[in-house]
Amino acid sequence: WQIYRNDEFGFEVRYPEDWRVEDTGSQYFHFYDIKLSQQYKKASGEIATEGFAFANGLGLMIYTLNGPFENFIQKTYNNPEVGAYGSTIKGRKEIIFPNGMPATYIDYEAYGVVAPVILIKSEKYIYEFSKYHGGSFGLPKYSEEEFDQILDTFRFVE
Repeated sequence: WQIYRNDEFGFEVRYPEDWRVEDTGSQYFHFYDIKLSQQYKKASGEIATEGFAFANGLGLMIYTLNGPFENFIQKTYNNPEVGAYGSTIKGRKEIIFPNGMPATYIDYEAYGVVAPVILIKSEKYIYEFSKYHGGSFGLPKYSEEEFDQILDTFRFVE
C-alpha cells in the first residue's frame, strides 16, 4: 500500500497501490481506484474527469473545529436551513475502528438522498469521510471492505 501524509492538516492514511489521491488544493481529498475511474470516464463519454466523485471513491473533507463538536454535527447534518431541502440525521452511532480510532458514523438526508459520513475529530479539525459507491453505467461498485481497510489506516501525525 501507499501512504498519503498531509502535515498541514496533521494526518496520514494508507491506500491500495492501484489507487490515486486527488488533492483539490482546498480542504478536500479524493481517493480512488485508477482503473475503475478510467472505466467510468470512458463510459460517461469522457464527461467525467478521472477521479471525479461519482466515479467511485472515498472523499475526505476537512473542517476547522470552531466550537463544540456537537454544534458542528447539528449545524451540518441536522439543519432545516441547509440547501433547498435542509438536512436531517436519520441515524447516528459512535464507532471505534480496529486501529482504536474513535469516530462518529452519521446517516443524514439532504436533497432527498440519505448519505453516510464518518467523522473523526482532532483538537483542530474534523475529518469527514464520504463513501462514493458508484455503480453507474453498469460498472462495478467499490466494496465496503476496501473502504473500511483504508479508514482503518487513518492516523494523526505531528
